[in-house]
Amino acid sequence: MLERPVREARSRRRAARSGQEPEIEVRRTVGRDIVGTRPVAAITAALWAAAVGLVVIGALVVLGWAVSGRGDDGIGTALAATGVVWLVAHHAPVATEAGATITLLPLALMALPLLVLHRAGRWAARITATTTPADTALLVTAAVATYAGIAVAVAQI
Repeated sequence: MLERPVREARSRRRAARSGQEPEIEVRRTVGRDIVGTRPVAAITAALWAAAVGLVVIGALVVLGWAVSGRGDDGIGTALAATGVVWLVAHHAPVATEAGATITLLPLALMALPLLVLHRAGRWAARITATTTPADTALLVTAAVATYAGIAVAVAQI
């Protein structure tokens, strides 16, 4: 059960008048918030991180496609390129149509996924009040599995 301190208005007013600390009443809540569970928070964080990364990179790729002179290519080409650039940002090797594999990729592009994943991980740890190494391992494992599944899905497109 989750315990939350609840301050009553009367005790706060009394304490304010007398200059003392207000009394804190602790009540037990019946249920837990569903997002507060570690696996759900980890999955939510991973989905959010992947979505933000894809949207930011997608906006840049579509903007580049829109201002380029290649009007014969459709928006589908730009969206497919978004997935490739997102994978490149994670340092995944990219195979070209000519059969070559590019493995030397820019390090600066990796900053976006790192920042987004860091923020998502901090959110998940905070919302679930993770403090022990075992809880952290569960959180990280669920997030990594979800994020890797998203990466595989993007690679298949």
